[in-house]
Amino acid sequence: MPIEFTIDTDRALVLTSWIGDVADTDLMPAYRRIMESKAFSPGFDEIVDLGGARINGVTSTGMRELADMVDRQLAGCCSGFRTAIVAPGPLPYGVSRQYAVYADPSPEEVRVFRDPAAAVAWIGADAPLLNDRHCG
Repeated sequence: MPIEFTIDTDRALVLTSWIGDVADTDLMPAYRRIMESKAFSPGFDEIVDLGGARINGVTSTGMRELADMVDRQLAGCCSGFRTAIVAPGPLPYGVSRQYAVYADPSPEEVRVFRDPAAAVAWIGADAPLLNDRHCG
């Protein structure tokens, strides 16, 4: 799968990596798997690492559909959760900014970062997280 995740229940944090070729068709199934995981709890923060992804197949429509799905799945059950997206390249950064705009009316606060350390700091996670395979 081009989208992999780890759920750290101690930190209430989802660590997601997009790897290789990623397209719109990968988004919904991957994020449904996250939300259906027994370890996931609504309101967990998330760090998304796009550093290893080629996202030529991800469109504005895909980002809008993903934001809508997240909003529907988590509506009314939590508030104030954060998603930090690490997007070092211009295309991933632009697509991530689109997602942030589409997610704006939901309880999910999204920020896009080029620097992994800034994303981790904003989420409030420990520095050793940078040594994991995510965000580093």
